[in-house]
Amino acid sequence: MRALSATLGFLVTCAATGSAFAQDVQPWLIDRRFGGGIGVRTGDFELHPGVAGEVGFDSNYFQASGTVTPEGSALVIPPEFRPVRPDGSTFGASGFINEPKVGTFRFRITPSLTLRTLGPQRTEGDEGEAEPPKVNLEASASASYNELIATDAQYSDAVAEKRFLSGDLGVAVDILPHRPWGLGLTGQYERAVQPVNDPTLPPSSARSTFQVGGALKWRPGSGLLEWSLGYNLTYVLFEDPDFSTYTSVSNVLSLRGRWLFLPRTALLYAGDYGSIVYPSGGDVKPPGSPLSSLIGISGLITNHFGMLAMVGWKTLFFDREEDFDSIVGNAELTWYPLPRPDLAPDEASVGLSTISFGYRRDAQPAYLGNYIQTDGGYIKAAYFFGGNVLVSLEGALDHVQRPASYFSDGTRQSAPFSENRVGVTGFGEYRMSDSFAINTTLRYSASITDQRIPAINDDSDPRLQYDDLSFGRFEAWLGVRWFL
Repeated sequence: MRALSATLGFLVTCAATGSAFAQDVQPWLIDRRFGGGIGVRTGDFELHPGVAGEVGFDSNYFQASGTVTPEGSALVIPPEFRPVRPDGSTFGASGFINEPKVGTFRFRITPSLTLRTLGPQRTEGDEGEAEPPKVNLEASASASYNELIATDAQYSDAVAEKRFLSGDLGVAVDILPHRPWGLGLTGQYERAVQPVNDPTLPPSSARSTFQVGGALKWRPGSGLLEWSLGYNLTYVLFEDPDFSTYTSVSNVLSLRGRWLFLPRTALLYAGDYGSIVYPSGGDVKPPGSPLSSLIGISGLITNHFGMLAMVGWKTLFFDREEDFDSIVGNAELTWYPLPRPDLAPDEASVGLSTISFGYRRDAQPAYLGNYIQTDGGYIKAAYFFGGNVLVSLEGALDHVQRPASYFSDGTRQSAPFSENRVGVTGFGEYRMSDSFAINTTLRYSASITDQRIPAINDDSDPRLQYDDLSFGRFEAWLGVRWFL
């Protein structure tokens, strides 16, 4: 039963879709605009291979609070944090926490490969007039091997055993992209590993996410109006039995629309309806049905400014306890330091040098409690100097709210609570040539809360194990990269 406590600190940092609060992914893999070079032409395709090596320091790899209850002593737990039986009585007045902060040196090597059909620049010199392609394809693959070395000898063996391999494989096919009717197909596999908050516990939070989808597209009027009706299937598989409760299957039907009513401005619509099921969830994770509908506008205000505004309503229905039913949306203003008078309407977010400010409000199915609601602001900036120096910055501050969570027998594990999350990532890269670069990544993430949650439901034990959900974590990386 003690191993279950490792799940809590991990579960509060990610939603049921598998997205993580603290993304441990290199910036050039997240945004392919930064990652590729000149490429290699082979037939009707261009290849972009690459490999990166990095060394780094992580101040708190396990995202622990730093609270460790001395052996033989106990914490006094305030009533608001104690489990509540169905009859209204509480227990767990005393407890302990074992979450030491462990500094870790990290070594990472990441090969990657992108394959895509030839773009206009590649075919510009070909003989004859180029015919619009009937199929556009893009496929990408990357893998990262991570070696971990603890700075504290007490945890050397435990940390070394946590070495892991992560990666992703994706493909997107756009059939008849320039015709009134078309079809889009996507597929993706990702293996991600997030730390748990106690380095001495054996469970691994490794999970594999499988996604497949397709969308039928209709583009009358030379693309001035576009509608797509799509379906996506997502299967999230947790590899360790201690996390099997949270393995999920979700199905989503989506409707997307765009009406280009000005040369650089479009009205947008996004609607989704789906279901999420936890095959081994039992009474802890009830099935749910997300439903949302949003309308908005996107485009360029001037050659220097672009904007996006989306607003709508989302409902998350669940078979037990709390639902989410509220307004959601996203507002973003983007400044392009270098004007782009030739920018196409649907490329308003593609300028390589950009600074964006935004606000978002959303809710997603979650592992701890039925859902997670977020309200917060963010900033994103990317700038190229002279074509060989890239600097990017991303920062976010979110207020996160969660409903009550329960054990399988109906005991309330936690009352509704909130936390504030901070995340900042800075990336700088100097390209010494068209295919070689050195870079550095700095990242800080934190959860600001006083919330403590019981890890197990055992009222016969006078001292329960609790998890402290607060943490602060700093990462610094230095790397080299070869790419084409």
